[in-house]
Amino acid sequence: MLLADYAESNWMIACRMHSDQRNMMKPLVLVTWDDAEDPADGKTWLDEEDVDTFSQHRCTVQSIGFLVSKTDKYVTLGGDWIEELKHWGRITKIPSGMIVETKDLQIRES
Repeated sequence: MLLADYAESNWMIACRMHSDQRNMMKPLVLVTWDDAEDPADGKTWLDEEDVDTFSQHRCTVQSIGFLVSKTDKYVTLGGDWIEELKHWGRITKIPSGMIVETKDLQIRES
């Protein structure tokens, strides 16, 4: 099962439950982006030839959430909305320059 399919099936239930309660419906998106990373083995020092190999590796991440904010510098996703408090929870702030692709996720009614 693809991450996007999994996200759609699980998030559509939450979206349907809360969409009527929200004063503003934010689009649900899947953002693919390149994250920063440290060497997997925990080394803090690398031999010069290992730096080239490490530098070629991409740490690609897929994040799913409601598109809360989009500026020239950042895209901000929210995972939870609390209507009573007017608060977003589980916020992810992604640098725009690191974004590979953004897809809108369609919410299907069952």
